[in-house]
Amino acid sequence: MPTGEHRAEDLNTSVPQDWSLSGFSSPQPEGDTHYRLPLATQTALTFPTSEILYVQYRYQVHAPVTEVTGRVFLNGRLLDTYTFPKGRYTNRELGAFTHAGRNELTIEYQCGSTICKYGTVKQFWTRLTLTSPLRNEAQTDVGLGVEHWWLDAPQSLLTIQGTGPLVSDGLNYYRNVESNSFSLEWPKDIKPVDAFFEINAKEPFRVTTRVDDMVVSIKSGDQQTGVRPSVSLMAFPQASHINVQVDCLSGTQGCGYLYFTRITVMQKPTAMASSGWLLAGGILLLLISALWWGLNLPPFVRKRPA
Repeated sequence: MPTGEHRAEDLNTSVPQDWSLSGFSSPQPEGDTHYRLPLATQTALTFPTSEILYVQYRYQVHAPVTEVTGRVFLNGRLLDTYTFPKGRYTNRELGAFTHAGRNELTIEYQCGSTICKYGTVKQFWTRLTLTSPLRNEAQTDVGLGVEHWWLDAPQSLLTIQGTGPLVSDGLNYYRNVESNSFSLEWPKDIKPVDAFFEINAKEPFRVTTRVDDMVVSIKSGDQQTGVRPSVSLMAFPQASHINVQVDCLSGTQGCGYLYFTRITVMQKPTAMASSGWLLAGGILLLLISALWWGLNLPPFVRKRPA
């Protein structure tokens, strides 16, 4: 299926016949829009997909007298936890990959430290969009016994902690670095040789990368210049993660946007030819890749978040 919008539904006013929405009131008008009232501490949307798709979910929660925390799950997996401020109209967007068949997206609501009472919470702008994945394969063979393992692809074996949810800008996936650091992790039996990612921001910032608590890279960027570390892991054979600190030099927090996260893995010996030139060729390819990014040659086309 070509990349592009597959299906978009405004759930504030209607629900498709092959979908099911439970735990909500009927649509209620307010001004030029509509809202629904959660009827319980959890709401659920079920929908079918005939293949793996990227789903992006947008919603807005408003409560005049208390903050509301929404926890969003897709097929039982927690995607996002976000606290909507009291009395403010705030949108939240998040995304993930479905599986083929029946999918269930649920939201749990909590008002402050107590259960939300009926009628105290309104949900606006509830919209779900399904698109083809921008990248279908979580592992890609780049030749000479080398693979790239991508974070933002269906069924990826990589995990991340410390960022916001996966979001699409229409051209690429990205994640907001909502605090000041994140951690990229991989299975302990995998021995990657490098890790790569890109950070952009709308202000001056500094990116510090650590492996086993050792600083391996410090780079700075600004609104016009992104930071693209390529972190060698060959000296850290026991490492199973990297830690990345993003400092916003204006003193704010959460200014960074994370793109194109992946690690490079040499295939296991049973999957490679045993000749020495193949291993040497793989290492040469890695050096060329590091040089490419080190020279700041143009990366993928991107559209910065609004």
